[in-house]
Amino acid sequence: MTRTVESALHHRPFATLLRPRSDDTPLPADAVRAEIRALVTRGALGRRDGADLLARLGLQVSPYRWAVAVSVPVSVTITAPNNRYAVQAGIGQLVAALGRLRTGYLTQPGAITAPTDQPARRSLSGVTYRRTEACPGYPVGGIYQISADAQLATMVSADTATAAYAGAIARLAAELDRLTGVDAQPSRMRQLGAHRFTGLDDPPDTTAAGSPEPGTAPAARRPAEAAQQ
Repeated sequence: MTRTVESALHHRPFATLLRPRSDDTPLPADAVRAEIRALVTRGALGRRDGADLLARLGLQVSPYRWAVAVSVPVSVTITAPNNRYAVQAGIGQLVAALGRLRTGYLTQPGAITAPTDQPARRSLSGVTYRRTEACPGYPVGGIYQISADAQLATMVSADTATAAYAGAIARLAAELDRLTGVDAQPSRMRQLGAHRFTGLDDPPDTTAAGSPEPGTAPAARRPAEAAQQ
C-alpha cells in the first residue's frame, strides 16, 4: 500500500526532516508542520521549541491568524403572555439574530476558536427581563425587553494581540450596526480573550464567508446548524 508523505514522516527519525531526501524533492511545508505538530502533541518537543523551529525553517507566516472573543450587551423587544415565555422567546430571538452575523459567531468561554453548539446556554450570560408596558390581549404579560451579554468571536489577521483586538472589535461593531432584529451596544464591547494560530495548531476553517473587512483575513464560517440552535 502506498503511503502519503505525511504518513511516512511519522515513521522517520525527526532529524531526517532537516536532511534532503535522496530524490532531492523538498518536503511539503504542510507535511513538516504536521510532523512538528505531532512531536509537540506527543511531548517529544516543547511548544516554544517547536515554534522556534518553524520560524527557523521559514514556515511561520506573519501576520498571524487570531480568534478574538468579546462580550457585547444585546437586547430584543418581545410581546409575551408571561415572564417565562418572554425570556425563552427573547433568548431564541437573540440567538437567531446573532447567528446572521457575516463573520462573527456565538462562542463560549475556553473554546473561542469555533462556534458553540449550544449558544442559548453558553454564549448568553446575565439574561434579564423587564416588562415595559401592558399590551391588549395580555392581561398578565405584555411587552418585554430581554437583555443579555453575548459572547462573540471572529477571525482576523494581525501581528500582535493588540492589533488583533482592534481589528476584531472594528469588524464586529460594523456587523452589529448592520444587524436587524436585535439592539446591540458595540460601544460597550469588552475584550474576553484571543487565540493565536501558529503552525503548531490545526489550521482554522478558512471557508470563504464573503469579502473580509479591510485589513482582516477571511473568517471561519460557522456551521449553519450551530448558529440556529
